[in-house]
Amino acid sequence: MGWKEDLQQASFRGVKFDCVSTNNSISKALAVQQAPYSNDAKIEDMGNDAERISMRIFLSGTDYLIYLDALKAAFAMAGEGELIHPIDGIKSVHVQNWNIVHGTETVDGCDIDVDFLVAKAERKTLFIPRSLPPELKYTHVILTPAAAFQSELEKLKKLDPNKFFKIINRIRNGLQKARRFLNTVRAKIDNFLSPPAWAVGLVDDVISLATFEFNDISAISKWRSMFDRVKRVSKIFEDDDDQLDSPAFKQLWRAVSLASNAAIVQTIVKQTRSNLSKNQTQQESTFVMTPSDLAVIRKQVRKDIQAAINAEREITQEQAKQSNIDPALQVAQYKTLANDVHEQIQALIETRPPIRNTPVLLPCTAHWLAHQLYGDISRAEEIKHLNPTVVNFAVLRSGMELITYAR
Repeated sequence: MGWKEDLQQASFRGVKFDCVSTNNSISKALAVQQAPYSNDAKIEDMGNDAERISMRIFLSGTDYLIYLDALKAAFAMAGEGELIHPIDGIKSVHVQNWNIVHGTETVDGCDIDVDFLVAKAERKTLFIPRSLPPELKYTHVILTPAAAFQSELEKLKKLDPNKFFKIINRIRNGLQKARRFLNTVRAKIDNFLSPPAWAVGLVDDVISLATFEFNDISAISKWRSMFDRVKRVSKIFEDDDDQLDSPAFKQLWRAVSLASNAAIVQTIVKQTRSNLSKNQTQQESTFVMTPSDLAVIRKQVRKDIQAAINAEREITQEQAKQSNIDPALQVAQYKTLANDVHEQIQALIETRPPIRNTPVLLPCTAHWLAHQLYGDISRAEEIKHLNPTVVNFAVLRSGMELITYAR
């Protein structure tokens, strides 16, 4: 999902404008100590300088001078001001300088180059927030297309019984194949005449398989296995005999596949959040998914959601009217789901300090390294969890780089 999907109306102190380009830059504050005639320097990291935002603003129209005067007044005001960045959103900034350019090519308009300094850096919490985003609601992406497909089946039953029974048989065979891929057995008989029932039931089967043990280093491998199985399920009806598959059914099946992936994410969120709470109580450090693992999951799920959005946008108005579906509504629901997935996983990532690469200076064990870094040998399990590719944690050689949490 690129920045063009989430652009916001740029403004400063309430004055709206069109932004041609933005450039965000951050530099490090480094204290350099060096002896005379020496090529070696001792460098101390003093943190980051204030973030600098450079913007190219374009004003046009017969009334552009009104907006130009308003912006000049806003720039001249002292103190902090609220900037709505078109990509990053709300920022509290100071105006450093601005430059107004008029040219012969644009009679009713001008360009403004302005530099802002961000007043306050956003502080990230290093503990579990008291209020996390609500749970993922993935069933809403199923119910609307399921209702449309059910209505289509009811009409088809009256108009063309032969085609109706062919479609029902195709759905039955597809669901049976899906459960073979998932290796599940349905306790109840599916009601093929009720798409909402069997669609939600299939997602429930996926949830029952999504288990990620607390002390399992290969939790990300389990997710990949589940993701691959759901991927195979999503391709069940992609064959040469797809003449029976209407746009309504294809829309529903896309929704079922995405809801299944979102259900897996919700399971990961619940279990990881629960384990994090236990860790705080028991002063332990290991948990199911590392921040890197969570970022991989988020990227893949949002990629699939974007693919589904692209498929919805390819539906023509004629197809939508014929099948009584609303692609625009489905796209809006997918965007909401993508945002919820992002917020859920981001909240988990921010419950721990940032990860970094730590060099091993002397041959040691994981327990000795945990004691050196944190003063707590029990966090050796955390180091093992973050570095699953290391073969022997009893022999860590000097020069190795391990992934660890910041102190």
